[in-house]
Amino acid sequence: MLIPYSIEQVESAIAIIGAEGASEDEIESKVLDLVKDKTLARRLIDCIPEAFGLVYIPNVANVRLQHNFSVPDSHGNLIRFELSAEPIFEAAMEIAKRMLRAGPNATFDNVAFRSSSVSALNNALTSGVSIEGAVISGPAFIGIPAEIYPPEPAPIITPPPFPQAKRESIWKRLFGA
Repeated sequence: MLIPYSIEQVESAIAIIGAEGASEDEIESKVLDLVKDKTLARRLIDCIPEAFGLVYIPNVANVRLQHNFSVPDSHGNLIRFELSAEPIFEAAMEIAKRMLRAGPNATFDNVAFRSSSVSALNNALTSGVSIEGAVISGPAFIGIPAEIYPPEPAPIITPPPFPQAKRESIWKRLFGA
């Protein structure tokens, strides 16, 4: 079950994550103090940078982005979900778009550069690899359990069409054979 959050918590977490020179330990401690729940804190800390990365990357590279993420289930298997399964993505992406439109912003850059997708893109560019048309897969969040997300709806199965009446073969109709 997803623990509810407020937009104010997302905005405060963005400020914490985007603070100049903030260490991982400082971020984790401050976000946990903010929301008082370890799983919600982990969701904010992991999802916000990836959402900012999804907003940032199309502005700097011609690549395809996968709009999903993976999290481990209780057996250690990675389960893939659409971004829409995690509401923090939508909230953080809207804030990121607003920040990007407002112009250069150190907080935006600091948050986006924590994204694994931005890091992968940067590593490829630094090593001289062509990224034109590349596909960047969705992130994996090892610290978030899959069980908190509702199961994906089962695909709608369309029954096969009704059998059509048998028609005589064209040979039988033409030659009576």
